[in-house]
Amino acid sequence: MNMKHRVDFLIILLSGIFVCFQSFAQPVDHHARFEGHLNRFISTKIKYPIDLAQQNIDGLTVISFNISDTGELDSVIVDSSPHQKLTNMALAALAETVGKWTPAMLNDEPQAERYKIVVNYSVQSKMPPVNQAKVQFEKAKNRYEKGKYEKSLKALDRAIDMNPYYARFYQFRSQVNQALGNGKEAEQDVLKGEQTENKVLAVCDVFMVGVTTTRVVSTKVVEKRRIP
Repeated sequence: MNMKHRVDFLIILLSGIFVCFQSFAQPVDHHARFEGHLNRFISTKIKYPIDLAQQNIDGLTVISFNISDTGELDSVIVDSSPHQKLTNMALAALAETVGKWTPAMLNDEPQAERYKIVVNYSVQSKMPPVNQAKVQFEKAKNRYEKGKYEKSLKALDRAIDMNPYYARFYQFRSQVNQALGNGKEAEQDVLKGEQTENKVLAVCDVFMVGVTTTRVVSTKVVEKRRIP
């Protein structure tokens, strides 16, 4: 990406003006690709604002964006966020991905597509930090293995309420619904799982634990920073 396009993108971020383009619905042979591990890249660029952690402000920041047929990042919008500072952190991290994308392809032709990233900011009281949605997901799997399908479904519903951006939650809920004889619900979850898997490129956990800032990629703690 040339310098003009990079400057234009940064101006859009700083001004707070975001343009939303219509999602591309057509199937592709493969989706846009990031040069590297996107979850890890985004997570390591974000520092939890200490003042917000002290106020126990957390939640999901969801950002939609377009990867054009030339691999350019544009048309950024903020779908939801609990606080502007958390928004700014996520936007700044996304801005650093500029120039690191290859576009989606269909029949050997580059295609523009729309995607999302999700940053899960969470203030917690003790180590090790845990993703509560994943805790409910593990409970659902345990109950399913014991044949407790209704309880498994309830745990999955809680997990999806906490974070609806994990494709495997829907995929497993489809399996549970099938076991319960809920054919229509199972089919709907298969579709939701496919849509989520194709459109959500990263779900990153950023935890603040007690007086220590901890950034986590999957289950690996990658940074700690003590609050003054």
